[in-house]
Order: sequence, then C-alpha cells, then structure tokens
Amino acid sequence: MKVLIKKSILETMLLNTQPYLEKKDLSQITSHVLLISQEEDFTLKATDYEIGLSYFTKEVKTISIGSATANGKKLLDIVKSLKESKEDDITLETINDYLYIKQNSSKYKLPMLNPNDFPEFPQIDSKPKFEINNTTLV
Repeated sequence: MKVLIKKSILETMLLNTQPYLEKKDLSQITSHVLLISQEEDFTLKATDYEIGLSYFTKEVKTISIGSATANGKKLLDIVKSLKESKEDDITLETINDYLYIKQNSSKYKLPMLNPNDFPEFPQIDSKPKFEINNTTLV
C-alpha cells in the first residue's frame, strides 16, 4: 500500500476514530486502526469489538492499493507532529511489516499487525445509507 494524503484530512480521520480504540492493551488489534487503500478511495476503520467507525475519503492519491494496521494513538501523535503544508502531502507506505509515515525529511515507522486479523464489520448493504460531505458540517 502506498498513498499520498493531506495532513488535515488524515488528522481529522484519526481524531474521529480515537473513541473506538482499545486504550488499555496496546498489543491488541483493536488498539490499531485499519487503513485500506483502493483505486479511488481510502478507508480508515477502528473498533473495540462493541462499536466501530468506518471513515471514507476520496481526497487521496493512491499509488498502490493494499491494507495496513497501525496503533491509532501513536499514528495520531505522529501526524500531529508533522507540518501543515499545501504542497507536502503525507506518504503512508507499507514495507514488510511496517507502516512508514513520511513528509519531506520527516520519517517514522510503526510496526503493523496482520490486517487480516482486524475484526470484520457487519454488512449493512440492505440498510439505508447517506453520505455527508465533511466540509458541510464545519
């Protein structure tokens, strides 16, 4: 997986998923967020087995598709420490069992757990859906 995403978008996604993460045991898969890169969108999921949130955005440049997990709190701390810049997107890339976070000369790596171990979300295909543009809510 390799994507380019704006800091503000990724930070908002991570902030909104924090309440759904396991906070006591950081070795649990539920303390991690699941990042899924597809052709035209990017998904971030978080759950504590009881409740979860799936967050989608199309405001991403996908270089290669795939999935990854990373500790949600640590990833948010890293993203907060990066600079807000219109030209310099954040690069998220998986190499072996690590998620690399890069922006200009700043480089971080976080260990990943197996994305296939992340809990499945229930299928809601038959339920009514609605989409909200996040800029409309501001």
